Order: sequence, then structure tokens, then C-alpha cells
Amino acid sequence: GQQAADRTEELRKARIETGESLFDLSQHQPLLLVFLRHAGCAFCREALDDLRQNWAAVTKDGIQPVLIHMGDAAAGEHLRAQYGGCVPFTSLFCFHSCPLHS
Repeated sequence: GQQAADRTEELRKARIETGESLFDLSQHQPLLLVFLRHAGCAFCREALDDLRQNWAAVTKDGIQPVLIHMGDAAAGEHLRAQYGGCVPFTSLFCFHSCPLHS
């Protein structure tokens, strides 16, 4: 119904760092949305370590991890600098710009 149409529109507006929408990404392959707080968060470090350890299993069937953080673009770059060697950052999305959280 209308709620599904509203959510689809919100997914079309939500964009990763390359400019592609979450909706468009989801049409090409299944997504694993990984929600992160900030680089210093113990939960985030654990989540990224779990993702790193299971990367091959997660991605072998074409699943695309999308890391969603709560900071701005600079915070995303900090996450990339801190963890980019451990987890292949393929997509990074800033939660503050997401229409889904309102």
C-alpha cells in the first residue's frame, strides 16, 4: 500500500558515497546493512571485526555489505582510515542524511 510506496521513495533518496541509492543497489544484489555508531565505539569495532572474519562467507553469494554510520562525511573517512585495511569498504552511508530515520 501507501506505506510500502513511501518506504520505496525513501530508499530512492538514501544515497551511499558514490551517489547510488540504496533502492538501486538493492535491485542488483542483496544488501547487508551494518549500522555503526562511531569509530571509537566498542560495539562498532566488534561488528567490523565480525564482518572482517566472515567477509568471504558474507560476500560469496553476492551480498553487498553497506556500512551505515551516524556521523558526517569526515566521520566516514575516519572509519575508512581506521578500519579500511581490515574490512574492504565497498559502500559507506551517512545515517544523518538518511530519510529513513525521521
